Amino acid sequence: MARKDIWLVRRQSGGGTVYHDLGNSLYTVIMPRDKFSRRFSAELVTRALHMLDIPARVNDRHDIVIGDRKVFPLRGSQTLHNDRASIVTKGVESVRSPVTKLNEFSLTVDHQAFCEAVTDEFNRTYNVAAKHPPVYLDDTVIESIPQIVAYRDKLQASMGLAHSRTTFISWDWLYGQTPEFTNTLHFDATWGTVLSKFGPPVPSFLAGIRYNPKDVRVVFEQLIRELPLFEARGRNQLLDTLAYLEGRL
Repeated sequence: MARKDIWLVRRQSGGGTVYHDLGNSLYTVIMPRDKFSRRFSAELVTRALHMLDIPARVNDRHDIVIGDRKVFPLRGSQTLHNDRASIVTKGVESVRSPVTKLNEFSLTVDHQAFCEAVTDEFNRTYNVAAKHPPVYLDDTVIESIPQIVAYRDKLQASMGLAHSRTTFISWDWLYGQTPEFTNTLHFDATWGTVLSKFGPPVPSFLAGIRYNPKDVRVVFEQLIRELPLFEARGRNQLLDTLAYLEGRL
């Protein structure tokens, strides 16, 4: 992912992996906690989609679906998979759902049309009496409104938002706080087949070692140094295994 300049973000809410690209339309609903309802917010978006002649609905899990398929991006995304590697985790397994795209149900829908439809429906739902015109925020607009700047600064001071941002992009948050898991790797070499399984309990010499190419190489080189009786063939097999792991991590 790093080589392809794909950013990884781990969200606090958990759930499955979502690939975001220019085909996505993302929205955020900000309102008092005691007024918020996930289902009501999802239904607001489905009403907007109805205005675009897209037959969306909200299912029992509060997902926006069309038929039995969960609405995903406006257009297709890539899927990353590995046929011969598996990870089994003790965490809560996310519910796998078939997905669909909005443009499978409309030839004219695009990001702009979606945004306008949601904005119109939000106004109809929350802004009928007050009739305040929508405010389209960007950095320039935000900095020009003293009340917003003051509120933002207050939040940053009280909640440590700058610290939170640093935390959420750190290695410890992205990779170091995962549930216990077992990672099984299987590959064929010229000298035989390797079935490698990593999981709890973790051997003491692996405690604190990051699961990345650099640190894995350090462990393998340490094994070779500390096992001097390894014949050349054994060392070569370890090096072949290391090369395979480095190519997968």
